[in-house]
Amino acid sequence: MKKSIIAICALMASITAMNAQNYKVGDVYDTNGLKGIVIDVDASGQHGLIMSLDDSAADWAFVAKKDKAHKSVTTDTEAFDENDGQKNMEVIEKYINETGITWDYFPLFKWARELGDGWYIPAKNELKKLVVAINGGEEYDADHLKELNKTIKELRGKKKGSYYHGFTTYMKAGITGFLVFNMMFCSTEVEGGNTYIMYFKEDTGSRLKGAMLGGKKKKGTFELTPTVKAYPSAARKQSPIASRAVHKF
Repeated sequence: MKKSIIAICALMASITAMNAQNYKVGDVYDTNGLKGIVIDVDASGQHGLIMSLDDSAADWAFVAKKDKAHKSVTTDTEAFDENDGQKNMEVIEKYINETGITWDYFPLFKWARELGDGWYIPAKNELKKLVVAINGGEEYDADHLKELNKTIKELRGKKKGSYYHGFTTYMKAGITGFLVFNMMFCSTEVEGGNTYIMYFKEDTGSRLKGAMLGGKKKKGTFELTPTVKAYPSAARKQSPIASRAVHKF
């Protein structure tokens, strides 16, 4: 009898494994109310990381000048994990509880939490995976991003009061213009109140070296740089920003 039960359990587990869907980077994940674009998978193809369909231009951190009760509160939380943004969210939550402030001081993280359980701002290396995934590789690919934007817009549908920034913005400069890759925050802090952003670095030919320029004729790679402070006075100068959240599956 015992052997029969074990055999039945093994058979059920085998059937479950056979029916489980295998994913690859770029696939649409839509299971049990959880929806996003797959940006990383493990060897089994059944577990990994998805990117949110929505994006946010919220500041990494914000301290209201008129909030006299918390005037001395800084936004250096020591969220230093580079591989798991969930751990950084836990550090920030601990900091919030200890200082008596609220998630309103961290608008980007508040936005991620409001997406639902399990959503978080990616850590440094998770953000790298995200950007590589949306490009289908290390180099900027305007056509790939265009198709991905189209897919995401179709999946999102029209949401009242929700604006989709996409991955690129066309910036007008006089009679000419150029594509700018929208910067993305990660949750990993750097000493001194800074946080990493992802940007596009051209190989040659750019007079705006380090700017997030792109286009079909542009060649370059995506790199992380810790030059943007978490504070709003610096963050708001680094426009446009269209960060995304991630979720494990």
